[in-house]
Amino acid sequence: MAAAAAAASGPAGSRSGDASAHDPEAVAARVIMEATASAHRPIRTLRCFLAVLGDQATGKSSWLSFLQESKFSAGYRMTSSPGLQVLTVVAEEEDAATAKERAAAGEALTRVEFHCLDTQGNEAFFPLNTGDVVWERADAVCLFYDVSVRDTFTSLSKWRRRLSEQAPAANDGFVLCNKMDLDDDMHAVDEEEARAFAEAQGLDFHACSVKDGTGVKEPLQALAARIARRFNETVEAAKAAASK
Repeated sequence: MAAAAAAASGPAGSRSGDASAHDPEAVAARVIMEATASAHRPIRTLRCFLAVLGDQATGKSSWLSFLQESKFSAGYRMTSSPGLQVLTVVAEEEDAATAKERAAAGEALTRVEFHCLDTQGNEAFFPLNTGDVVWERADAVCLFYDVSVRDTFTSLSKWRRRLSEQAPAANDGFVLCNKMDLDDDMHAVDEEEARAFAEAQGLDFHACSVKDGTGVKEPLQALAARIARRFNETVEAAKAAASK
């Protein structure tokens, strides 16, 4: 984890005064943090600030906890203040043979360091820039709802609007439906409707069950792959421009 620590403390981690900080076409360039090298393979670490938004008791904090600890905690404790949790995701899954081949070729292993900004999920805690969390730094958003409580879905438009007011660059991300382990007759939101909403917002749609672990890791994995791809495209475009 030395690479992440070293990258986090480097000058690229600061975004104050960065003219590209709010350019939605330069996401990869905006989040880049160059790597240190491991003993066997170069490592490139990209940073993304992810705003995790949604009503209270939908499972946002449990989702983040599951990603951190790889298990579900049955004890519920309401988030009482904005929080920050750091999760590192390898941008592209590789089998052993592919990893060995790329390492031999000197290709960097790209990973994304997600700084997840967790909110309380209660109207009383607006505006979002309360506490020590700086919401305007968000690069992407996770809009989180409980499939069994329709109001948690209909309020996503409110959360999206509030974040857009403070972080207009947070155009990437996903809608995440939780509690898919519940019986179908308990579902209050149709998946087709939720997918249409996500598409209208320019976001991916994912469904999960934090309780049984189904679909928990896929949303960040997909987002990490997209961030890495944009970074690579930005690098190749810069090389092409420099060679002219």
